[in-house]
Amino acid sequence: MKIRCLLTCIVSLVIVFPLQAQVGKEMKAFRNKEGITVTMLTPSLYKLYKQSDMSIAAEEALNNMKEINVMYVDKKRATPKVVEEINQRLIPIMENESKYTLVRSHQGVYGQERLYVTQNNEQITALVLWNEEREQLSVIELKGNIDLDNVDEIAAALNVKGLDRLAYINTPAEGSSFAERMGNPMDLLKRMEERFGVKRDSLFGEDPFGTLRERFGNMGSMEDMMKRAEEAFRNMGSMFNGMDGMSESISNGLEVIRENGKTRIKVNATNSELAYLIDGVEYAADSLKNGIPEEIANVIMVTEPGNAKKSHVIINTLKKSGQFISYSNGVLKYKYKNQEFTVNPEKLSEPSLLVNNRLTRTFNVDPMQIIQIRPATESERKILNAPSAQVVIVTDEMNFGF
Repeated sequence: MKIRCLLTCIVSLVIVFPLQAQVGKEMKAFRNKEGITVTMLTPSLYKLYKQSDMSIAAEEALNNMKEINVMYVDKKRATPKVVEEINQRLIPIMENESKYTLVRSHQGVYGQERLYVTQNNEQITALVLWNEEREQLSVIELKGNIDLDNVDEIAAALNVKGLDRLAYINTPAEGSSFAERMGNPMDLLKRMEERFGVKRDSLFGEDPFGTLRERFGNMGSMEDMMKRAEEAFRNMGSMFNGMDGMSESISNGLEVIRENGKTRIKVNATNSELAYLIDGVEYAADSLKNGIPEEIANVIMVTEPGNAKKSHVIINTLKKSGQFISYSNGVLKYKYKNQEFTVNPEKLSEPSLLVNNRLTRTFNVDPMQIIQIRPATESERKILNAPSAQVVIVTDEMNFGF
């Protein structure tokens, strides 16, 4: 009888054990693999990765987390065998319906995303986000008291490599209506104003974003707009995202390492000719007497239009330039070298603003974050293939607003 009971217990353990498997525990097996970063945190460790400028919402969301596990896979460095092993070990756990419920699955142009949750009555106690793209894979596991409406705030709370994908958990997927994806447009505008920190009747004018309200009725296809927004997010990739104050990005032959506020650049260009565009001024590679600046706001590398054998490293530094004056009723005013400029970008036939190297007609910028605001140079127009650009705006963070 005792032997029979023992065998019954063993069989029960064999059946139950897989159901209790956790994604975070499986991540441990990949901690020392090439191209893989695994970060496993409990509340006592959060302070090591906390951002210094956390919002109240981010602080509250973080306080509700009992465990955060993140695995980031650089598929260019990790071997296909290891990537396949990750799939074989993690996917069966997530697809175990006795443990997780698949609440969203999205297959898009840029990759696939799946969101799984565990519920206890009406409360979500665990979440797993699987985000896979051509060059990277992020797996995020959260445990605690989870609110899907603000879980994306955790991405802004901690400086952890791979956690940035959580910021897009509420980014709309293709195929759903605008009303389902964004809610009331006026609520969206309210959130935008709160994000920018500029309110109606502020010192910047009666309504700094007034024309946005007018334009919601004639912006064309909202589906197209959301696809462009998603593309912008995806193209941003993992630039300036990392852990322990250090971040890396490899894009278009450009390696960027940012540590302790300093930025080092390594160019892996195979092109026959290389040049630099620093704050709108073009330099030959051998003419940088003082080397490449370290105080960098953003940097990209592009091929010169019409000349595939020449590449440009475009650097915008943290050097202050120009002064923002106001933005009201669609009119942008700024001062540069003691001269005042006025531009009405939304009334022009072509986009006229270069915001962090991206051409746009809409001024969706927090004025407090502007580092440079100045006239676009001829070199910038040519190299960035933006002949209609009139104003260059550089901020201390990459903004992809709409």
